[in-house]
Amino acid sequence: MSTYRKEWILGILFLVVVILHVDFWWWGVREPFLFGVLPFTMWWALIIDVICLAVFLWWNQWGWPSPPEDFEHELRAKEELFK
Repeated sequence: MSTYRKEWILGILFLVVVILHVDFWWWGVREPFLFGVLPFTMWWALIIDVICLAVFLWWNQWGWPSPPEDFEHELRAKEELFK
């Protein structure tokens, strides 16, 4: 997959998480209580935090650029092929 496509996918995921995080539709809602412990808005915040963590870990593994040494190694390998 191209780097350009990765950037678009990660950008869209970021926007989705930001939109979900701004939970204006749950403002002032005190019920329902999930498992009789916390209001739904607290659970919603926890769910969004877990989604943010998953997206960050995925981005860190998949979208993080390679170190410059890897690019140099690839360039040298290609130069040797064409000699």
